[in-house]
Amino acid sequence: MRNLVPTLFRSWLNGRFRCISSEKRLPFRLKRPKVIVHRGDTTAGAPENSLSAFRHGVEVSGAHGFECDIRRAMDGALVILHDPKVGRTAAPTARSPGKKRWVRELTGKELRTFRLKLPLRETIPSLEEVLDYVGSREGLICYLEFKEGNLEYIRAIIETVRRYQLQDRVLFISFDASTLALAKEMAPEIPGEVIVVNIFHRLVDVARAARADGVAIAVLTFRFVRSWLQAEVQKAHEAGLWVNAGVVNSLHFLPWLLASGIDGIFTDDPRLILQGLQELVGEGEAGPSPVPLILRPEADIRPDFDP
Repeated sequence: MRNLVPTLFRSWLNGRFRCISSEKRLPFRLKRPKVIVHRGDTTAGAPENSLSAFRHGVEVSGAHGFECDIRRAMDGALVILHDPKVGRTAAPTARSPGKKRWVRELTGKELRTFRLKLPLRETIPSLEEVLDYVGSREGLICYLEFKEGNLEYIRAIIETVRRYQLQDRVLFISFDASTLALAKEMAPEIPGEVIVVNIFHRLVDVARAARADGVAIAVLTFRFVRSWLQAEVQKAHEAGLWVNAGVVNSLHFLPWLLASGIDGIFTDDPRLILQGLQELVGEGEAGPSPVPLILRPEADIRPDFDP
């Protein structure tokens, strides 16, 4: 049955897309996408946006890179945290100050007194710690998501990336086109990607407004406008843009993503996605610990990128 899966997929693919894909374009459409772990790999229990989650996603599950969110503390310290408050993912210790929970009300030193929730109770990582890790592993890529749009915040991130000389390994990503455009104006050498959630927006137009090098499309749109989106992906490629998709936590859409020529997939479960790609495409490594190829119910598909 395992040997039959790739054969059936290729047969379906050739029949489904013969009318829109020439033989010359087929190898491009069947390339294997990069797999980017969204906020780190938490499938083994590591907290999201933690150094252990990033390491697990890359070193154990085999992801090509990871995405993380950057917040700025009251004193300008840059920390890795998705929410504007620390309560959901981190807990105070005896050394934590009073009832303050908003990141903007806490200094970097105060934030270090909080502990990410079980099992490891790590500290909230700093941007410097994340970049140290990225620099220690050849070829690892890291998406830094902007959570603010002001000049000082963006400048601080750019200066930190430049100090670590990781302009070729770090990518900026944002929901806000104007924020990404400002970052690209200040640091044109650092690649940028804009997230497109409105299915009626043209990918190329949004990318141009953001001065982006690539776009990310939300998985929710696949369900309703697949043929239209496939044409948009092709136009984006013709314009020299890359196109990623996320957040994909099911094998349900992998055949469509492969047929569309998607360049990268954001996921919370990199091992599952890598194994699915191995079954369907059969190129490269699928991660050190294979998992069963099981189609999960659509309820497991995250409806959109989480802002």
